[in-house]
Amino acid sequence: MDYKIKVCKIDHRLIFWIFLCLNAIALGCMIATLFVPNWSSFSSSSSDISRDFKGKLLETTETLKESNHARFIDLYYLCTHKTCKFWKNLYIGGSSYIIFECLSIGCTTIWSIILFLFLIKKDYLVSSLFFCAMAWIGHLIAIVTWLSVTEVTYNGDCHNSDNANIDICTEDGPKLSLAILVFITIVNASFLIIARTVIIEKVSYEERRLNSLEDKSEAQLINRNAENDTQFIMKGEISTEKLKATDLLNLTRN
Repeated sequence: MDYKIKVCKIDHRLIFWIFLCLNAIALGCMIATLFVPNWSSFSSSSSDISRDFKGKLLETTETLKESNHARFIDLYYLCTHKTCKFWKNLYIGGSSYIIFECLSIGCTTIWSIILFLFLIKKDYLVSSLFFCAMAWIGHLIAIVTWLSVTEVTYNGDCHNSDNANIDICTEDGPKLSLAILVFITIVNASFLIIARTVIIEKVSYEERRLNSLEDKSEAQLINRNAENDTQFIMKGEISTEKLKATDLLNLTRN
């Protein structure tokens, strides 16, 4: 790969190494969201609502009225209150997040591998565009699904005592996930633009190289034909000279 392009006066290979480092950061943060201990919380002053808790994606991590590390789905089946559906929503939202976030992590990993192979002269750059886009889409679906299914709030009263209306508040997990969404939106969009430019430049370079080889082959063929013609003419001239010399010798003998 002899072609080079510059982006802000930086070689594209160096830029791709930077993208690999950014991908490593994104991967670390995305994996961390799966293990953040605080995703949602609720506390109430009402004795009728025994649901004070802080929870991860699928289970509680801290609670006053229930056992710690209880799965949301188990609490849903054990609950007898009319508003117990929120336990089920938390479980479905958490499960959906894990599925789509794992998809995003997998696509980011494959994208990084393809990018690394490109940097060591293995040309698979086109396929990296697909995995780059899918990594962003997977994370977007993950956090949007969790927010919509769980119906959590950022500005609600998380110390609500209303039995009919329970506001589940966000904690560290969704905030980290949204920050990652902003981060990978910038990184992935930048990569798509730069990678597309590199691919176009590569195609242009290959076309120029092929045209150069064709021109060189044609020039070599023309030179070869010219040499053959020259040799043929020279042989013809030599034969003519020999014929003249023979005729002159015969005349002398006569």
